[in-house]
Amino acid sequence: MRARSDVAALAGACLCLSFLGACERVVPSEVPAESPRLVVEGRIESPRNGAPDIPRIRISTTQPYFEDRPATPVTGAVVLLRDGTGPPISLVAGAAGEYVGAPLTVVPDRVYSLEISWGGEEFVAVDTAADVAPIDSLYFTPLAASPNERRATLSFRDVPGRPDRYLWDQWVDGVRLRGPTASLRFRPIASDIGIEGSAVSGFAPFHSVAIPLGATVRVRQQGISRTTFDFFVMLNDQLARDGWPFSQLPASVKGNVRNRTTPARRPSGYFSVGRYDDRTLVRTR
Repeated sequence: MRARSDVAALAGACLCLSFLGACERVVPSEVPAESPRLVVEGRIESPRNGAPDIPRIRISTTQPYFEDRPATPVTGAVVLLRDGTGPPISLVAGAAGEYVGAPLTVVPDRVYSLEISWGGEEFVAVDTAADVAPIDSLYFTPLAASPNERRATLSFRDVPGRPDRYLWDQWVDGVRLRGPTASLRFRPIASDIGIEGSAVSGFAPFHSVAIPLGATVRVRQQGISRTTFDFFVMLNDQLARDGWPFSQLPASVKGNVRNRTTPARRPSGYFSVGRYDDRTLVRTR
């Protein structure tokens, strides 16, 4: 993640002092350079109906503050996935820093571990697979700000007797929505605190995203662990920064991935395992 220099605050201070005298010292705006760190986006998931799915891990490195280019994909890493029941699954490098393995079925409450060897360092992450409540129905409702537009809306019933945490994804005509954008600033997540075992209806995880007429929308509801939920809470908090000069400076969001070789050089990102349920619908009117 990138650190932000407080240039705006310094400029404002100089502007105020100009009534008493000119600012005599030029304050440098350089951000100290740091060697690249690993960034891991690891989501191991499969449908709640027991069908297998392909495990995918995306690995990249951080960029210097003023670099105006995409994150650098990591190549040449050795990536292993373990579930404690047999030999590890090897994930093979593909395009754009993505590592994929043979299809697998996620087993709820089983502990999974991810091991990455790259650049002379060893990285490890552990997560307990989460189950998920099924989606009962997917339908369209009007956008609050634009009643003539429609958004994807779902209903489901939370499972009683266990703590559940949710993460949602949405695709429109096969394209997954990614933020932050003007209409998608935060990662849609929720816990069942206060609604455990209750029916949930009229819920639009991507409430400000309009679905065009004739488009096909797919919404995925995934169960996530407490560790993953806490990571996305911190990530959303970082995205909520409003840029005010006296706001707390953004910090690199650390997840459950650790550097076993050099603990102080902790990577960014997360490793999450869970089951999902999804529904697909075409907007016809």
